[in-house]
Amino acid sequence: MSRTKMPFLPKAQAGEAPLSLLRRAASENGFGTTLSFIHVMHPYLDHSSHCLGTVARSPTIFRAICAAMGLCSHDVDKIIYDRTGCGRMDNLLWNGIKVKPGNLLFKANRLCVACYLKYGYSLAEWDHTTAFACAEHHVFLEKACPNCGTPWTWNKVPLACGCAPDTIIRKQRPCPSQAATLLRGIVAAQNQMGLTLFNACWEVVQWWNTLGIAVSDLEVAESMSALFQGKWPTIQQDQTPSHKPIALHPRVALAPLLSAADMSLHEYREHLLSHLPAQLMAGSLARVQWSYDQAMKVLGIGRVPFNKLLRDGHLEEAVKHQVQADLVNALLLRVSNHPSCNHTTNPLRTISSLLHQQSLSSWISDHSHTTSVNSGAKIEESATTPCRKDQVANNKKNTSDNTASLAEASIFLKTNPESIRGAIQAGLLAGRKGVGGKPTKWGIERASLETFNQRYVFGSALAREYGVSITTFSSRLRSAGLTPISGPGIDSGIGYIFYRKDLTKIKIQGVIKNPYHSPAGRRKYGSSISLSLPMSVAQAATILGISARSVRSIVRQNWIVPIDPNARYLHFKKASINALASTIKQDFLEIQEAADSTRQSLNAFRKTWINTTFIRCHKFANQFLIRKRDLKKIMAIWEEAATGSVIAEDLGRERWLCVNLKKMGRLQPLHILGSQNKKVYLYSRNDPSLNSYKTRI
Repeated sequence: MSRTKMPFLPKAQAGEAPLSLLRRAASENGFGTTLSFIHVMHPYLDHSSHCLGTVARSPTIFRAICAAMGLCSHDVDKIIYDRTGCGRMDNLLWNGIKVKPGNLLFKANRLCVACYLKYGYSLAEWDHTTAFACAEHHVFLEKACPNCGTPWTWNKVPLACGCAPDTIIRKQRPCPSQAATLLRGIVAAQNQMGLTLFNACWEVVQWWNTLGIAVSDLEVAESMSALFQGKWPTIQQDQTPSHKPIALHPRVALAPLLSAADMSLHEYREHLLSHLPAQLMAGSLARVQWSYDQAMKVLGIGRVPFNKLLRDGHLEEAVKHQVQADLVNALLLRVSNHPSCNHTTNPLRTISSLLHQQSLSSWISDHSHTTSVNSGAKIEESATTPCRKDQVANNKKNTSDNTASLAEASIFLKTNPESIRGAIQAGLLAGRKGVGGKPTKWGIERASLETFNQRYVFGSALAREYGVSITTFSSRLRSAGLTPISGPGIDSGIGYIFYRKDLTKIKIQGVIKNPYHSPAGRRKYGSSISLSLPMSVAQAATILGISARSVRSIVRQNWIVPIDPNARYLHFKKASINALASTIKQDFLEIQEAADSTRQSLNAFRKTWINTTFIRCHKFANQFLIRKRDLKKIMAIWEEAATGSVIAEDLGRERWLCVNLKKMGRLQPLHILGSQNKKVYLYSRNDPSLNSYKTRI
């Protein structure tokens, strides 16, 4: 690209936004807009407003434009958002912190007028999605002039509306200082984990905004400050709304946080859920639909119990592979209102892990005293709906009885029925057999349950509370010096029981993380001698879940290497087979399951993502798999863009709608995948040109 001589050559300032440098160059050299200046420097760019964001996010294009201006590379390196890899979806380096390309927005120019007048340029700190306030002047960043309402864009110089700067500064809205300085502190410390948490808090607040919970900028700032500190914010909600609000379950209120794939947020999520907030009320939850995957994460259960809930009518499919968010919320509230689940962070999983020979769905049916979720009734209405006569009679009977069943006791103490029987036989719980005339039915005194829960705790219950392995946690506690009062080898107890007061002598987090010596003297699985013994083809096939004939297929596909490839009968190392089975289970999923996540057919999914080489399909024996991280890349794009046929199907139109609009110049693709005859166009789901078709279906 040839160099263009410019009368004015701007000097890049540390902390300046990349587009701010180009905007200053355009203004001082007499160009009307930044876009026209960019096209002179780089004439092959697209002539649309999206071009500005493309330039800021692409280090190659930005360097080429700066080189054409005559800027030295040393100046450019001060402000450029460089890539951490060579792919277009790789993270960007923003102020020394890794961010996703989608977390830097350039549709509008947000700025603090006082800072702009002081420095003469826009700060890179304001480019991030979560930047909502100025850390220096403690005011909200404005997207338009507070005096006349003229929007501020990257295309034109700010303050071009002609309003007096003093007037604009006086009309800027103040922001609480603690909330205004949060992002500045993260940037100054280059705290990668802090930015991840800050992004998660921002998504939660935007989710609340969608539901009408936090609507003003001041409430958003206060909510961000409280959530970042691990606290639930106090929000003053309208007591006399125009429509009847719905009570939100805490897991629904934190839906974006529960759906996040980052495991570093696990402890933060558990901390928030363990401290129940004041009741949040939402008015627009009925309009929200979730995919199956997101609904399962909010409910905290797997695919098998989720499908069972669908089949039994506790949940209802709104559209293909989507459920209504208010039905998920209603189900969580119904289960959480049960006395045994008042203080659990994951009520459905807690119940599911304690049930024996009974499904979660059947338990909900047995303990549900409200109307069916499928009736569409609001939570407040369903809670007051009269029950059947037999249910009312059972409720009175259970209320008058001072004993709890074996299932209720196991849920209350967060263990299994066998351990409850062992505690009764050990004399730690008061219970009797033959309650209600049934010889096999147990009854446990409720007062005895309360006393037991105050004095003792099961090791398995502690493991569930901290989300660690149940099989080794009691051994870790014993290795740390705690002596159980009941358990295997001590008495007839099935599970180990400890004094609660002894827990104050140790640090639980240290017990979880630090290595330990098993009191039983067992070897760790990784150091077992049996791992060095060879494994036959049949044994390998059993562990991998494939046929013995397919084992040779995965050898040819380079998934596994036998001990002797030339031997007539192949043998493998057990550690290698176990590692491969773990990798397949944790990192891969079948292509049909991935296609279901996008609501595409298998053929359409292949044409869109695999044939265009956007992701790679892996063959494992007779299965076709893709990586879970590749599906996350797909869903990041799929949430904002889709193929023309999918958009047309959602609008109730013919599949060639987007193609015709593109030919007329009214619609441009947001992403182009593949090349030549394998090219696929993805269009924005929220493109303004589609609005008229949404209303005339």
